[in-house]
Order: sequence, then structure tokens, then C-alpha cells
Amino acid sequence: MLKFYTTILVIVFTSQVIAQKRLEKSMDASQIDKVIVDGDGMYKIKIITSETNTITLKATIEGETFENLLVTEKRELETITFGLDYSPFFKPENDKLAAHKVIAVELILEIPKKKIVEVVSNLASFRGEGIFKKLKVVLLEGSCSVNSFTGNGLFQTLKGDITIKATSQVMGIAISQYGSVLNELPKYGNFRIEAESKHGDIRLLQTNF
Repeated sequence: MLKFYTTILVIVFTSQVIAQKRLEKSMDASQIDKVIVDGDGMYKIKIITSETNTITLKATIEGETFENLLVTEKRELETITFGLDYSPFFKPENDKLAAHKVIAVELILEIPKKKIVEVVSNLASFRGEGIFKKLKVVLLEGSCSVNSFTGNGLFQTLKGDITIKATSQVMGIAISQYGSVLNELPKYGNFRIEAESKHGDIRLLQTNF
């Protein structure tokens, strides 16, 4: 069972009557091996790894229906899934969370190193950093950028650019159907990443950090 350490909820009203809800939460991750983000409807997703045994979640929700939109968590065995849903009994006029002109959701996660992570979103851009066992990112509209990456990875976008700065242990393959490709990663390594895009540009770069 997940142990919740802290939860902070802040609601801020602006002069334009567009309100904002902020959520901060920490939970024990000692029994978690896989983190999934069902990011449909989210605007920005960021995941960083560190020397920690907890998952720290920070979320900002703003827009017309902010008070009825929730960041959900579902635990199944060693997997935890984060997503979006409306409060019970609330019926939105537009049933699509993807109406980004109405709401904007930003999710930031700090997680332990060497976890399996999967992120899927129809709207969001993704930013990541750190050491992963495996990182899979699939985006339709947004771009993908990962710094100081070590691990195995699969990165796929439809429209957005992909930029991965990986350590010297990582080899990479990059394919873009209509965009440009720059691959500076070695042909051999302890870890392997694949980057694919239909319209976006791809850059696989090596970093010493």
C-alpha cells in the first residue's frame, strides 16, 4: 500500500477569473518498479530521477473547469499510473480533456533512479533527465527533450522534435520520415535508444554529465 507523506493543495484566483489549482504530494516508492503517465489532456510533463525512495508529484491545473479536474493515481502490484479525470458527478460540456484552450495541466514527477517509465500523450511536450531502466515516450503533438540520459529508451513523436542528450554508455538509432536527423551517439554501448518521428527533427547528442 502506498504511503502518502505530504499533500498540499493551493487554489489561486487571478484578476481575469481564470483560476489555478496546485497539488504537491509525496509517496513511498520502495515497492514501485514501473511508472506510467497517461498524459492525454496534459500540456507539459516533466520527469527527473534522483537518489530518493519516494515519488514527488507536483501538478498545476488552470482553466475554466480547474476545480473539477483531478490528477489520478492507480497502483497495481509494482506499477503506479498517473492520469487525469473529472470529479465524480461532474459532466463537462466538452467531454474531451484535450480541449487545451479550456484547461492547461502541467505535471512534474521526481522519481528514484533506474525505474521503468512510460509516457503517452496526445498534447503534451515531455522533458526528462536522469538514469532510467527504460524510458518510453509516445507523443502526438508535443516535443520530447531528455538531458543526461542513461538507460534504454524508445522515443516516438508525430509532429514534435526529439532531442536526447545521452551519456557515453548509450548507443542510438534515429529515423525521421520528413524531418532532419543528427545522430552523434556511438554505434555500440551498454544501453540502446531508438528515436522515431514522422514530421519532427531528431538530435541524439552525447554528454559527459
